[in-house]
Amino acid sequence: MQGFRPKNQEAWNLRDGSDGCVRNTGLNCSTDKFLHLENMKLPETSSVFMNMSITLDECGSLCKRNCSCTAYANIDIRNGETGYVMWIGQLFDMNVYHTDGQDLYLRLAAADIGISLFIYYLSPNEVL
Repeated sequence: MQGFRPKNQEAWNLRDGSDGCVRNTGLNCSTDKFLHLENMKLPETSSVFMNMSITLDECGSLCKRNCSCTAYANIDIRNGETGYVMWIGQLFDMNVYHTDGQDLYLRLAAADIGISLFIYYLSPNEVL
């Protein structure tokens, strides 16, 4: 996943991901950005904060201000209701689905977001 690398590359090469991943760059609360990931299996939810009465933008703002918040997402709840969840600390058991996953906003160090994601937003006359 963007911004991460296998903790144990040798095991990873043998298709053993049980050691998980580590961040390429440490987080810095004042400059971190959020990467929008689509079609995700949301992380395990033992360390989360849920709120049923705020918007996705409000959830993102709360997460940005809380330096322990590592990701946030809209969650679907039965009977047509929605809510928002923020993950605190490490993220476990994530995956990308081909279809039917959910959107996840993942906190990354600004350096790991990558310059290529910003080129799209430049006007034709602008250069980096």
